[in-house]
Amino acid sequence: MGKTKGKVIDRIIAVFLTVIMLFGMMPVSIFAAEDETTTIEATTEESTTEEMATVGSTTEESTTEESTTEKNTTTTEPELLKTFKVNVVKNDGGTVSLNGNNVDSITADENSEVTYSVSADKGYAVSLVKLGDKVLFEGLKQTIDTEKFTLLSDTTITVNFVEIHTVSVKYDSEEGSAKIDSNSVNTGDVTFIKKGGDFIITATPKDKSYRVESVMKNNVPVKDFVAVNGEGFTETVTAVNEDYEYDIVFAPNQYKVTVAEELVNGNITVEKATVSHGESI
Repeated sequence: MGKTKGKVIDRIIAVFLTVIMLFGMMPVSIFAAEDETTTIEATTEESTTEEMATVGSTTEESTTEESTTEKNTTTTEPELLKTFKVNVVKNDGGTVSLNGNNVDSITADENSEVTYSVSADKGYAVSLVKLGDKVLFEGLKQTIDTEKFTLLSDTTITVNFVEIHTVSVKYDSEEGSAKIDSNSVNTGDVTFIKKGGDFIITATPKDKSYRVESVMKNNVPVKDFVAVNGEGFTETVTAVNEDYEYDIVFAPNQYKVTVAEELVNGNITVEKATVSHGESI
């Protein structure tokens, strides 16, 4: 009878413990009827706690990792480069190239290098080039070779062309020199003169023992020119409306040989009435 009752109690305790384990309660100590102690550890709660801790840790790590990823993938948009325009203002008579292209304007980035060149048509010359308000060239030239500048703002290149005529001079440089206005010119050089303008041509012998012997202008002797020992040649031409070519000849001074008076007891014969400087008579 006592043994049967003990078995029943054991079963009841087993069922009770099973329920306790299912609900995850803290470890409990149950005393059996026969003074035996059975200790059941509620590993379910620990397991659940550990799993929760793991899940919490994983979630936190995942959140931190996602946050870090977001920070790493967040980029600042690059600052847009400024662009500026280069305009060409010119009249007829030639062309202006920008960065190698025959155009009236271009757009380029700030601080970029811009090149330009200028070429006049036949019968014209470049008389002025300005970059903004700065004068880069003033005079008369057929071309302006490639130049460059750094673009810092909208910029205007101003170019002026004018109609021209030419003046060329031929001479022996060992015997004298020549100038157009105040500029020395070599034999064969071509000088540009603005249409309707003026110029002064000057030829100077190498020293006082030479003179300008003759001057031809466009193959015609210069009117009223007379050679003078030790002297040169100067002419002013106004209202230029054609091209000119001068051919200048330098020569030693010329001297006349004369007999002062007749001799009583003889005579003197002169082979040459005129001799050059340094020549024997």
